[in-house]
Amino acid sequence: MNVPHAVLAAALAVASVPLAVTPSRVHAPARTAAVPQEFFDDFSYAGPADPAFAAFGWTVRTGGGGPGVSGATWSADNVSMAGSGADRVMRLAATSQGTGQTTTQASVSQGQRFFEGTYATRIRFTDAPESGPDGDQVVQTFYTISQLNHPLDPSYSELDYEYVPNGGLGSAGTALQTVTWETYQDSPWDPRALETVLSRSHDGWHLLTLDVTGGEARYYVDGVLVASHGGDYAPEAFMFLKYAVWFANGGLVSSPTSRRYVLDVDWVYHARDASLTTTEVESAVAGFRAGGIPRRDTLVPRTVVAADAHVRSGTYSDTNLGSTTRLEVKDAPNAADPNVDRLTYLKANLPDTQASSARLWLHVGSVAPGTGPVPIAVRVLTADSWSESTITWNNRPTAGATLLGTLQVTTPGWYAIDVTSAVNSNLNDGQITFRLADDSVADRLVVIDSREYGAGTEPYLLIS
Repeated sequence: MNVPHAVLAAALAVASVPLAVTPSRVHAPARTAAVPQEFFDDFSYAGPADPAFAAFGWTVRTGGGGPGVSGATWSADNVSMAGSGADRVMRLAATSQGTGQTTTQASVSQGQRFFEGTYATRIRFTDAPESGPDGDQVVQTFYTISQLNHPLDPSYSELDYEYVPNGGLGSAGTALQTVTWETYQDSPWDPRALETVLSRSHDGWHLLTLDVTGGEARYYVDGVLVASHGGDYAPEAFMFLKYAVWFANGGLVSSPTSRRYVLDVDWVYHARDASLTTTEVESAVAGFRAGGIPRRDTLVPRTVVAADAHVRSGTYSDTNLGSTTRLEVKDAPNAADPNVDRLTYLKANLPDTQASSARLWLHVGSVAPGTGPVPIAVRVLTADSWSESTITWNNRPTAGATLLGTLQVTTPGWYAIDVTSAVNSNLNDGQITFRLADDSVADRLVVIDSREYGAGTEPYLLIS
C-alpha cells in the first residue's frame, strides 16, 4: 500500500460496507470452461536468491519509504523459504526493537500485468510474534495495486486483504479488512474506498479467493463470501500483485526487546478474465502439484503502443499534441467551429509470427454528454513513418486507411476490437498504425488515456 492507512477508518466512515452476507453463502456453481491464461507459483525455490525466483518475475523490495513506520527499512533478508518438499512456503517477516531505525519490513511483488479474473492464495496469518513482546500493530497483506498517476486519479486501482492481529488501520482489535480503492489524495488526505471488516481472529492457514469480474470485486475467505464492492470502486487499471508485512505508523510498543512477526504463503494462483469457484481453484492447484508443475505463467503479455497522439484542426493544425496524457476523438459538422475536429493515431510494434488472435484495447477516460453512443471508427493505415513528437493535423498520415470496425462508446471504461487480420497483414513491416475517428459527426468529445497518462491504462494490443 502506498497510502497512510493510519487514518483510514475515520476517513472511510461514510464509505464503509458492512458484512452483508450470511456465513453459509459461497461461490456460485462451478464453471467448467477451460482457463487459457493462468499464473501459478508453488514457491518451491531454494530461497529468494534462487535465480528462478527473479526469472519468474518476483521482485523483493529494499530501501525505505511507506507504508509503515517512519524510518523503517524494507529488507531482502526478511524474505525466505521455509520448510521442505510439499510443505515449503515463502515467509515474509517484520522485525522491530521499538523504533523506526530498528524496524525492518518485507514485501515481494509481481509486475503490473494483472487486471480482471480470479486471484487466490493459501496464506498463514499469525496473531503473535515468533519471539519477543506482543502488541505491535503489524499488518499482513495480500493485494493488487496500480500506480497513482496524479492525486485522485480516477483510474487508480487497489484491492486489499489486510490482517491486523493487534488492531491498526482504524480497527481497535484483531481484524481482517477487505478494502477496494477508487482513488485517493495524499495532501490533504482524501481516500475514496469501500471497506468491509471481519472483527475476529484469522490466525492460521486460510484460502483467500478474490473474484474480479463483471464490475465487482468479491472477496472470499475459505470459500465464504465476506465482501462485494463494485461500481466506481471496481478496478480500471492493470495492477501489481504483492505480499507485504509491515508495522502501522505509530503502532509500535515501546519495548526495546526484539520481536519478529511472520506471514507464510503456500501458493498463489490467478486466472485471467475467468470467474472461478474456490473448488475450481483448489482443483487447478492440485493438478499442478500432481503433475509436478511448480510454477506456470501463460498470461499473454500486453504490447503497449510505441507511439500515440491526437491531432486537431483549425488553429491547432500545426500543433503537435503527442506529449499529452490524453488522446481525443471528436468530429463536428462542417458548419461548426473549425477548431473542434480531433483524430487519434496509435502505432505498435509487432512480432514476427502469425497471430491467432489480436485485440486492440483502449481505456476511455471520459465521454461528453449526449444521446446514445459515440461510434469510434477504427482504421488501419499503411503509413507507419509518422512520429509522436512531430505529427500534426496538417502532416498526419492518410494513406491506405481500411475500416476494421466501430466501437460504440457510451461510458468511461475499457473497449476492445478484433484486429487480427490487420496485425497479420502488417507483420512484414514490424509495425502497425491505427486511426480513431468519429465518422458520425456526433460533435461529442471522447477522451482516451494515452501512454503518457501512466502505466496501467495505456492503449495496447493483446496478441496470442
